[in-house]
Amino acid sequence: MKFRFLIPIALVTFLSTVVFLYFFHPKNEISDAELFTQEFTKVDQNNIFRIADANTVSTLLQDGTGVIFFCHPASDWCQTYATMLNKLAISHGIDAVYYYDVVANQEQDNEAYQNLINTLSPHLQYSPIGIKQLYVPDTIFVSSGEIIGNDWTTSVDTRGINSPEAYWTIERIKTWEEKTSIYFDELKL
Repeated sequence: MKFRFLIPIALVTFLSTVVFLYFFHPKNEISDAELFTQEFTKVDQNNIFRIADANTVSTLLQDGTGVIFFCHPASDWCQTYATMLNKLAISHGIDAVYYYDVVANQEQDNEAYQNLINTLSPHLQYSPIGIKQLYVPDTIFVSSGEIIGNDWTTSVDTRGINSPEAYWTIERIKTWEEKTSIYFDELKL
């Protein structure tokens, strides 16, 4: 007879616990750095990439200061470039590099993406048919809302070399680091 009362009490206690844990237990949120390494598998989890949408990028371009990395994880060139960019940015004391997935946002073709392309137009390359195009990887350096430089070293012309591993020789890496370091140093002024 006593057991008849224990079953409803146990059931209410169990359901209360489940409801409490569902609504009040802290969620295990994944950081941007962890999300980035899920897509860019060559990059260490201790990276400085922050995932950005078109509005975040537009705000940086209007009056912000920072580094914007336009890329897509399916590209081996982007995978390799992301690793190099992360290491160089960290060595220059940069806290964040904003990552924008061009292909995912291009497929949406929304107004925010179009506005972004219009803003970047003076800094974009021409496609073979004469249209301004955002090729990847492309890194843009912004200081107080002004684009002070960008790097698209391997976004279009890879001098006929088909793999990033073959392209990025010690000499090319050194040249890229010297050029890119100038932009990082300008951001700290």
